Amino acid sequence: GLFDLTVKPGKHVFKFYYNKNYYEIATGAIEIAGGYRTPLYIIFHEAETEIMCDKPVIYVYPQETQEVSIRLDLKGEIGFTYPYYDIGWNFIADQDGTIHMNDKKYHYLFWDGTAAIDNNSIDWDEGFIVERDSLVPFFEEKLKLMGMNSKEIGDYITYWCPRMVVNDKNYIHFMFTEEWNEYAGLDVSPAPDKMFRVFMLWTKSEENKNTQVIPQTIESFEREGFTIVEWGGAEIPRIPVIFDFQASN
Repeated sequence: GLFDLTVKPGKHVFKFYYNKNYYEIATGAIEIAGGYRTPLYIIFHEAETEIMCDKPVIYVYPQETQEVSIRLDLKGEIGFTYPYYDIGWNFIADQDGTIHMNDKKYHYLFWDGTAAIDNNSIDWDEGFIVERDSLVPFFEEKLKLMGMNSKEIGDYITYWCPRMVVNDKNYIHFMFTEEWNEYAGLDVSPAPDKMFRVFMLWTKSEENKNTQVIPQTIESFEREGFTIVEWGGAEIPRIPVIFDFQASN
């Protein structure tokens, strides 16, 4: 919109607010001369990025065949699930990861849904720029470093790489267990001895942009006792623009 504001001559600091979904804007001290109109052009940027959580899959590895219950606390809306999620999953799991539910066998639990990521809580300067021909070796290296086994790595690569190879380069940022729990918590009963979760945010890396990315530290885990492993991801339209306006007097 277009707004007029009459002020006295002198230095002024202006603050603008849209709503909680956008960053507020604060200017520095601006000299306003008497008898003149001073234009200010304000562009709001979203504070959150709406994402589609694509194929988070949960692997369950008990020490022996046992009953397991899992509840998902998604800060958003759950979409498709398989097997069907009805206020949770209740099933029997074998030591090799086989899940028995509704007289059927499954290799993992599948879900998707929507959530809103707080752009300001993520260090978008950290991550990786990966060229098309390097995607497979990149994931083989990083996922093994995380502690995934060959089956989990194979499932991950065969799902994500066909989507990512359409770009010459991709920006990749990983969210690990504690950070991802803030958006999609997992309540597992009985409580696992180890739970490792990784959620990937990625987008096309534009030429001459995102070239100063700091390599992200990769978190890892060791399998011990009853173990839960989950991976998923979301393609975002672009790396969010984060502004840090400091108003001065």
